[in-house]
Amino acid sequence: MQDPFIGKVFDGRYEILARIGEGGMGVVYKAKQVSIDRVIAIKVLNPQMAADQQWVQRFANEARACSRLQHPNTIRMFDFGQSQDGRYFLTMEFLDGQVLRTAIQQGPMAPNRVAKILIQCCASLAEAHAIGIIHRDIKPDNVFLLNMAGSPDFVKLLDFSVAKLLQENDRMKTQAGVVFGTPQYMSPEQGRGLPLDARSDLYALGILGYEMLTGRVPFNDDNPMTVLQMHLRSELPPLPPNVSPGIASVVRKALEKDPARRYQSAGEMMQHCQQVFAELNQGQSIGGGGVPKTMIAQGPFAGAPPPAAGGPPPGFGPPPAYPQAG
Repeated sequence: MQDPFIGKVFDGRYEILARIGEGGMGVVYKAKQVSIDRVIAIKVLNPQMAADQQWVQRFANEARACSRLQHPNTIRMFDFGQSQDGRYFLTMEFLDGQVLRTAIQQGPMAPNRVAKILIQCCASLAEAHAIGIIHRDIKPDNVFLLNMAGSPDFVKLLDFSVAKLLQENDRMKTQAGVVFGTPQYMSPEQGRGLPLDARSDLYALGILGYEMLTGRVPFNDDNPMTVLQMHLRSELPPLPPNVSPGIASVVRKALEKDPARRYQSAGEMMQHCQQVFAELNQGQSIGGGGVPKTMIAQGPFAGAPPPAAGGPPPGFGPPPAYPQAG
């Protein structure tokens, strides 16, 4: 049965061309912004969720988070609002490529390709973290790969719908006790429902790295609670012996169970990935966005000195207490 929106003009401005995806929160369409003949993507919140104020807030949170992010490795948002007939929507750039999940399903990826993708993910997150936004749902479905100007694997980080703004005066913080995320990619502290900082996102990047190198996540089970316990207590399954030591060390450090033993910022992890990429490519270097020089972050903490050893990233205050697994 064809979607009734196809061929219609939404909110008097956007001609709906095709349905391209559906998630828990809503449907994503390819559309044309009629006034300037621009192809965009438009996400429309499900009517059932639009009746629930908590979901409306979460949808607005994605729009608010994305509107502040300008890094080329982050999806660009154009507009957010409520249509004339009461539907909540947001519009963003239309991406033509594949999600990382599809690339992983084609088999284990070469270490230099893994390093290139991780560098760009770190670059996107560094900007977000610098202005107090953590993503909290990093997974292969939220990493999009484009062929940009002949360069493959240009990364766009998607879906900040569960992103948490860390400012103390933010009124849209997630309700206490409610854990959002995908169990296979959740840090030990996220699974416990503890306060999170940037290092939780870096743990998820470690899971991505492991999955890209092996074709599978390190911890998995049919029971989501079992998966969360595995993140807390199970040792990381060894990587295959043919994985280069450099990229293996990146993954292992990102996947330390104690946040104090992980990378302390996306910039630090990105720098290590760049070193590994250079070693794997005979000195060739790459920055976030696939360009030689990368803007690591924008915002009040850009250019700030690195944190003291063992300390939290700039702007995050004291690290949360980390209960030891018993």
